Amino acid sequence: MRIAVILIGAIILLLAVVLIKGEHIWLAVHNFMFGAFGICAFALPLTLIYLTVMFLTDKSMISIRNGLISVGAFVLVLSALVHLVSGSVGVGDIKEQIYYIWSIREIVTPVSGGVLGAVVGGGLEALFGKTAAIIVSIVLLMISFVFMCGRLAQTAYIVIKERIDIAGVKKAERREKKRYEREAERKRRG
Repeated sequence: MRIAVILIGAIILLLAVVLIKGEHIWLAVHNFMFGAFGICAFALPLTLIYLTVMFLTDKSMISIRNGLISVGAFVLVLSALVHLVSGSVGVGDIKEQIYYIWSIREIVTPVSGGVLGAVVGGGLEALFGKTAAIIVSIVLLMISFVFMCGRLAQTAYIVIKERIDIAGVKKAERREKKRYEREAERKRRG
């Protein structure tokens, strides 16, 4: 429970840092968040909210570790994808892309996946070319999303299956009750 309270507090603080520009150290942290993650800085608190909900339903430390890894991978690949599709790749080599992205960190713009997006997205682009890098990023994003939501999907499947099974049992009970009532009616008449 303590970890959940700490996570909720950190998420609220992180969300405030991302949404409010502020001054002094707050502004430096705000600019760092957008410099590192770009527009995906908004996704980080939202994915951490998901992680907290997941932790509250399954208090295993292994799931928290795996959740943090999957959230980090999701935001990192999302940042890379934003970097690739935004046109920032055309700025030059990876070093120039990183410099360019860092120089616009104070401007919240959808053309920035942040420095981390530039490193990963620019690296993928250097290895595969832009189109293949976008495809690889989309596949990695889907994989990280599945890992991030795997527990949620599994839980949803179990709940839905239980509801279907309960509905099937109730339907069978109603059929049996109607059959019993028909037989009782025949015995009374006959």
